[in-house]
Amino acid sequence: MFLANTPKANSIKEVFLSWKADEFYGDYWRKRVALGHILTEGTLARMRIASGLVDEVLPPKGKVLDIGCGEGVFAQFMKEKRKDAVLIGIDVAEEAVRLADQHYHLVRKGDVEDSLPEEVKNHAPYDVVVCLEVLEHLFNPLNALRRVVALLKGGGYVVASFPNFVHWRTRLRVLMGQLPYGYWLLDPAEHPQIFNLTRFKKLLKEAGLHILRVKGIYSKRLRWVRILPFCVTVFAYQIVTLAKKE
Repeated sequence: MFLANTPKANSIKEVFLSWKADEFYGDYWRKRVALGHILTEGTLARMRIASGLVDEVLPPKGKVLDIGCGEGVFAQFMKEKRKDAVLIGIDVAEEAVRLADQHYHLVRKGDVEDSLPEEVKNHAPYDVVVCLEVLEHLFNPLNALRRVVALLKGGGYVVASFPNFVHWRTRLRVLMGQLPYGYWLLDPAEHPQIFNLTRFKKLLKEAGLHILRVKGIYSKRLRWVRILPFCVTVFAYQIVTLAKKE
């Protein structure tokens, strides 16, 4: 009886991914809200840079899809710059969708590794897709990014960011035999992927994107290092990229 009803491998994977999304990130967001850990210095800097890049390339009344929109901070920054922009958001966690609902024209629960909500796909093609601190959370970021690129107009843009695993503080801690402090927020399981700039550029290229801009985020005491030629790869703890669909 049990053997006759044993699910196929794909079904097992789907069940696992569904559990991970609903349970893990549902709990993740409840903890963040309980701790009051919504806005951090890194979050504000990332949103400021990302919204500025989007503002540079977004046409009048352009459409933006925010993948992993979280509590809606990007939308708040974007509304200050472009009140005419159409902002669509998705997130894997119900709690995040609830928090973000007031900031987007449409926000839905969805998993970019599975299938996006029909309402979100119906708004395609998009001028810009935003993936801020998302791809390191995924089991197969390349497939997810290709799915995202397919929603873009020809010549559309992706603004994506990631925590830089090889910045100087992480290098020192690993050298001393310690785990990299600050690479995740609440649990090491948050990030099945680790990225440096080289690997992230390769990912974007394989997804059919051409990188136009790279911007680093630095701690306040180290902002002077931006004059150094290797500053982004070594000293930026987060990196934001602008890429164009080829």
